[in-house]
Amino acid sequence: MALLKSWVVSANRPDGDFPLNNLPCGVFSHGTGDPRCGMAIGDFVLDVAGLEAEGLLSLGGPYLEAPYWNDVMEGGPALWADLRAQVTALLRDGASKRFLVEDHLIPLTAVTLHLPFVVAEFTDFFAGRHHADRVGPLPPNWLHMPLAYNGRASSVVVSGTPVRRPWGQIKGKGFDTPTLYEAAAIEGASKWQVFRYITWPGLKNTAVLVFIVITMQAFGLFARINVMTKGGPMDSTQTIVFQAIERG
Repeated sequence: MALLKSWVVSANRPDGDFPLNNLPCGVFSHGTGDPRCGMAIGDFVLDVAGLEAEGLLSLGGPYLEAPYWNDVMEGGPALWADLRAQVTALLRDGASKRFLVEDHLIPLTAVTLHLPFVVAEFTDFFAGRHHADRVGPLPPNWLHMPLAYNGRASSVVVSGTPVRRPWGQIKGKGFDTPTLYEAAAIEGASKWQVFRYITWPGLKNTAVLVFIVITMQAFGLFARINVMTKGGPMDSTQTIVFQAIERG
């Protein structure tokens, strides 16, 4: 399809992302203003909420006053086509209302993008084994990490938003159950992160036991020193536990 020519000069570049043929919908905010509906055109965002408020767009209802596109999405194909046709006419080269529309163009570099719709889905985790078994054979990892379906809809974010990816699990060669070290390497975990989140939790119970045993032995050694040498001669048989008890 040939590019439709627009009076927005940046929309006429052959290699541009947002020509008049495209007009993707989104939600943006400018400065300290509230989020509102807009369409990308060239290097700008067109404030379609403002156009509707001023009567430059007539869609048969206040579809764009809310900061999301759910109402328009529910309106169906006829509304979508009507909206696109009206915006195209306002932006097309030679449009008679150009002077009214120009004030509703904001540079893309000056706006902050927001989620364009209200997510109404849910995530269903395979929390019950009997329930999950009815779906089909469970993979070996089921016992070691949560599984879910329809899960992406509950984590939709604007492109570029930092996302904390979950630590995955893979089954290493020669292992019957998943291990975390290979997965941590794939995820790019540092040595400190591997120790803190994988190694140390696995050793914690053993470390507690060792600490208890060492403490018991230290107090047992105190009794022998106290009876036999009293820390002498010249404090040469003292221990930290002996000094702590003797000096308070």
